[in-house]
Amino acid sequence: MFLTRSMEKSRQLLCTLQVVDSNETCSKCSLRSLEQVQVELFEKHICGGSKISIFQYSLVLFWRNNIEDELWLSRSLFVIGGHLLVCIEDFMQFSALSIDASSSTYFSLDSCCSITDVSEMVIEARESQCVTLALVRATSELCPSANTDKEQVGLDKEKTASGSLTWKLKWFSEESLFKFVALFKAIHAGATMSPLPVRCIS
Repeated sequence: MFLTRSMEKSRQLLCTLQVVDSNETCSKCSLRSLEQVQVELFEKHICGGSKISIFQYSLVLFWRNNIEDELWLSRSLFVIGGHLLVCIEDFMQFSALSIDASSSTYFSLDSCCSITDVSEMVIEARESQCVTLALVRATSELCPSANTDKEQVGLDKEKTASGSLTWKLKWFSEESLFKFVALFKAIHAGATMSPLPVRCIS
């Protein structure tokens, strides 16, 4: 595993490795980006094989008020279409780097909600880098739409919980936090006429 801390350096490294690999008379390895593998596994395990546009993917710490233990859990957050998906990502599977179609489930869904079902957003940007979302409803099941051309997903109505629900998302970078807020507000504004109350706490 190479930690470059830069997307551009990662691309340069991958290109270099591909050039070296292509010069070998008998290639013994398959070079693919981690992002490509993750997208394929996400579509397979979460979206039922449907091709879905991912607007944002981030690692976050996640807390919700309807679990008994008040613990921050490491989760992968996806923004797709008009939905937020909080997923469990099994990083231990990368120890062998042999993830393929026959692998065990790499992504599993923890919780998801429609962006239009968020009634309020509170941003704590400075020290905690946290976003709190007040939800009308959320679910633990996702139903990919049969019409994949429109890249739509739906929520399983039978497994949808409603009431006083709160999610907290703690970010590892301020840049990712602000990207999420801007994206969330834009999608919400395009999906409903109801304004989204947003408060900032310094």
